[in-house]
Amino acid sequence: MFRKLDERAFLGFRVWDFSLRSLPHRYGGAFLREVICRHPLRTISGLLAYRRLVHGDCRRGEITYLFSEAEGDFQRRVAEGEGGFLVAVGFCQKPMGGVGRGDECPVGRFNHRCLYLAQLDLSCAEERSLPPACRDCEIRMIGVKALRAGADTHIMTSALDIAHDIFVPALERGRFRTAIFCVCPYSVHPITLPLLICGIEGFVVQFHSGYCADYSQWSLADKGIKDDRTFLSPEARRKILDFLDGVATLRAELGKPPCRRFQLEGNIYVPVF
Repeated sequence: MFRKLDERAFLGFRVWDFSLRSLPHRYGGAFLREVICRHPLRTISGLLAYRRLVHGDCRRGEITYLFSEAEGDFQRRVAEGEGGFLVAVGFCQKPMGGVGRGDECPVGRFNHRCLYLAQLDLSCAEERSLPPACRDCEIRMIGVKALRAGADTHIMTSALDIAHDIFVPALERGRFRTAIFCVCPYSVHPITLPLLICGIEGFVVQFHSGYCADYSQWSLADKGIKDDRTFLSPEARRKILDFLDGVATLRAELGKPPCRRFQLEGNIYVPVF
């Protein structure tokens, strides 16, 4: 029933299924209290922006664009900014092989941790040998580029953590202003609306395979129950990496000092010099 409302974009919204099903649960209550009730004017502004986005031409392939200017101008604005740039990936992008075979994520899946990013140091001349599980891990690939671009990196787990780690700090302290989010197709609209309420611009990139297709699957994944590993399409992954490379290049041209490693602050990997 609720999916039909989304298909029709009833009243200009495509978040009916997610919102109405989430409302009785912890995330829905927290979002209502800590975002909507505490920031009513920002919420109204975000709702209006979201309705314009639904009716506009903001999606190209597997990427939804949350900015209006030319991409090159946006990229330069990101590079010129001081902090506030976030790259958010999903815990479900972590490798999940057979236990004991050495090809599962060394720190487990349903958490905010990455052993590789925690130990990454770009000041070292040679890259250390990679654990087998890290070789083809998209989180590793994207995280390295994010560090070079001076971006915070977050491995998303539950919706409640996303609200507390990203939405509330963005609203109350202006913590994040631009971002790249990697989510399942079902989550594109449910994540886009709060990003617009928070005033965060950037890209929402949807997974190409292994993703949650409906609320039931999403709800299980929100608890860490996710049997499939998600992957970006090669085109979407290259888009993210190229954008981050461009930001890093522009930062160097602007004379900004390069970031060498991450420091974990709460659940966010923050670049430090």
